[in-house]
Amino acid sequence: MSNRRDQIASLIEEAEREAYARGWRDAIAALQAKAPEVPTESIESNGKVMPEHTRGRPATKAIALVREIIIAKPGLKGVEVFRTLQAQGTPILERTMRSCLRRLRDSKVIWQRKGKWYPRPKTDFESANGEATTPPH
Repeated sequence: MSNRRDQIASLIEEAEREAYARGWRDAIAALQAKAPEVPTESIESNGKVMPEHTRGRPATKAIALVREIIIAKPGLKGVEVFRTLQAQGTPILERTMRSCLRRLRDSKVIWQRKGKWYPRPKTDFESANGEATTPPH
């Protein structure tokens, strides 16, 4: 009697595995059929199309953009640097730009005279951290 029950139990288990596998294959096939229809942009509930989210930090940082502007056009006032960045289409807030100017000044990359910003000239004997070293012999 138990032998017959074991056979029935194994037949039921095998039928369940086959049904599960068949359901899995059907689900994957349905997803693959719908995959070409999925838009590359996400749509909000109000119908607006939103661009895909990018991950990680942006490739160009605000401080690098400010440094490039000062090097390219020395003698700009802070507001002129901000307007130049706006004209280029870079979305930097004015207070962020001013923080960048302060940080660049503190790290001795740029300097200010009469309200205008200039790149600090590199000397042959400066090390990477801006300290003077002895000249080579």
